[in-house]
Amino acid sequence: MPRRSEGEGAGPGAGAGASAGGESCPLLERLLGLGERQVRRAYLPEQQSRLEALERFRCLLENISDAILVVDVADGTLVDAAGAVQAVTGQPPEAILGHRIDELLLAQTVESLFADPGHQCPEGAATVLHSGLRHADGTIRPVEIKAQRAVFGPQCYGVLVASDITERMRAQERLRESEIRYRTVADHTYDMECWQSPAGKLLYVSPACERITGYRPERFLGDPGFLETLIVPDDRELWLQSMGCATARDAEGVDFRLRRRDGVLRWVTQVCRAVVTAEGRDLGIRFSLRDITERKKVEDQLRHQALHDPLTGLANRVLCLDRIRQAMHRAQRRKDYNYGVVFMDLDGFRVINQSLGHAEGDALLVEVGRRLRRCVRHLDTLSRFGSDEFVLVLEELERPGESVRVVRRVREELAKPLAMNGRDVRLTASYGIVSVPREARPEEVLQHANIAMHRAKEKGRDRLAVFSSKMLDQVVRRLDLENDLRRALVAGEFVAHFQPIVGLADGRVRGFEALVRWDHPVRGRISPGEFIALAEETGLIHALGMAVLDQAVRAMAAWRQAGLCAADAFMSVNLSARQFSHRDLVRAILENLDAHGLPPGALNLEITESAIMEDPASAIDKLTRLKEHGIRLSVDDFGTGYSSMSYLKRFPLDHLKIDLGFVRTIDTDQENLEIVKAIISLAHSLRLSVVGEGVEQAAQGEILRSLGCEYGQGFFYSRPLGRAGVEAFLAARRPGAEPIPS
Repeated sequence: MPRRSEGEGAGPGAGAGASAGGESCPLLERLLGLGERQVRRAYLPEQQSRLEALERFRCLLENISDAILVVDVADGTLVDAAGAVQAVTGQPPEAILGHRIDELLLAQTVESLFADPGHQCPEGAATVLHSGLRHADGTIRPVEIKAQRAVFGPQCYGVLVASDITERMRAQERLRESEIRYRTVADHTYDMECWQSPAGKLLYVSPACERITGYRPERFLGDPGFLETLIVPDDRELWLQSMGCATARDAEGVDFRLRRRDGVLRWVTQVCRAVVTAEGRDLGIRFSLRDITERKKVEDQLRHQALHDPLTGLANRVLCLDRIRQAMHRAQRRKDYNYGVVFMDLDGFRVINQSLGHAEGDALLVEVGRRLRRCVRHLDTLSRFGSDEFVLVLEELERPGESVRVVRRVREELAKPLAMNGRDVRLTASYGIVSVPREARPEEVLQHANIAMHRAKEKGRDRLAVFSSKMLDQVVRRLDLENDLRRALVAGEFVAHFQPIVGLADGRVRGFEALVRWDHPVRGRISPGEFIALAEETGLIHALGMAVLDQAVRAMAAWRQAGLCAADAFMSVNLSARQFSHRDLVRAILENLDAHGLPPGALNLEITESAIMEDPASAIDKLTRLKEHGIRLSVDDFGTGYSSMSYLKRFPLDHLKIDLGFVRTIDTDQENLEIVKAIISLAHSLRLSVVGEGVEQAAQGEILRSLGCEYGQGFFYSRPLGRAGVEAFLAARRPGAEPIPS
């Protein structure tokens, strides 16, 4: 576009861009908002003051951050420029003067500004628009134009204030992109994201709400209270508390249930956080909801596994104790509240498990659980407490003794035959009952029920017993006795006494039976019947038996060496079933004989029928090894067990010992007499000698002798004696002394 020639079109802008002298500058005065009267007052008579004022105006224009462009509206020519022209356009002012404005601004901007050149704008009216400006570097820069028309006489000028908004546009673009990214993340997040204004209006709801609730975002945005209607009524208070406690810090989530559009109940967890600006201005609440239904299912499953038996599905020990604790609390609050606890143990389950296998045993326990469920109500608790132990917690009983009626119903249910592996199995159990427990702890209730159950089991199969304080006293005494038993073994309080075994043919002493005695330092002499069974139960019987064996072997070796007894005399020592099954029994016995120098033939081991028949094959092997070393062997209390004749023939025995129950009435009970005859006859047919135990009268000994019994033992000949007593007894009967009267 051709520039104007110098001097042409000397409008008001010509002097403003170039002069610094005395020419008036009406355009600059107009730009600065000065009225004509103000300008006249500014031109003081003094020339210097006028020049200083103009200089201040020029400095003001040149130091603003915008470019001020003056355009002749008639032809669009730039007639003046001031301000940050270089910064905005990339060119100095003199480089653009005389050029058309459309060389700088985009055409549509120019058209919108100067479409009507003859238009007269009202005083002070301005137009603001955004446009593109051609920069000297060839780029199009975004600018904000503030346009205003200025009229000087017949001429009209356009005054444009152009601001480079490149950085502002970039910042706005970055903000817009950030908003897009945030919305994209929010719209595609797995959780249902919501933003609520301080007034309670929902400003945003993410699309995930449809997956979680079945409703689209518009449903929530249109009704801020709609979410609350979906929450299960029992959980609404919890949800409202969570919404009311939102803070700017991360908070713990709250779990609640809501019902989806399809009616399905879902678990969700919600986390709330207050939205606050850096200046502290409240922008509302942001909350997120996540569907945790599957997690809740897993938690419920784990909780069930932690509180229930995996085999039967019944309550386990932990849940059982908790239910007893709850029942105890109810009983404390209500005087008329009755409840009971039943501890039951299946009779003979170990035999069933061993004979039919563990798989069948597990199936039996499952069936027992099913049958027990039919005997209790839904408010009762049925628990599998151990391998074959079950506990019933019976609540809301009409009477304290109603537990017994429930046990009778259980007994009837268990009595029904159960087909297992082609066999009909009939079950029984032992029951211990605690009625209306007042104990301090649930563990004590179970302990007392267990004590009662064991008392019932002692009476036989399919029995029940109701706990009493007397039972507890007995258990405490039994526990004290066990502790004393362990201490006594260490302290050497067990002493062997010896009862002579007499040859019935000549009345001479042929051997002794070692019998243990316990001289308790406080209680005095304790009967073997009181502590032998306890030693069996506690596993102390082997140590006790070996202590007695050691004393017996030592004594017999000393008597033989002193010549107090015959060379063929023997010492009988009893072996319990548990002691006989000990794996090191043979080695321990042989080492003891060797330590005291007693020949194996001088030792006779007495074993009960039940101990031998518990595992006949193993018994034959162990007896054979003992016999190979020359040790004598006897079956004790013969006639009270269930020996198989085929096995009896295979056992390497030397003696049979008739149980004293038969001998004591042999002279008054014909039936017992016949039994004794049969036992003696059987023993002789197996080439075994016979010992008759329990001879208390001369007639009994005579009958035994007449039936061919070789040996007799009992109070008629001598009571059990201590070692010193035996030595005195034997000294009086050295060879040549009078025989014991028969």
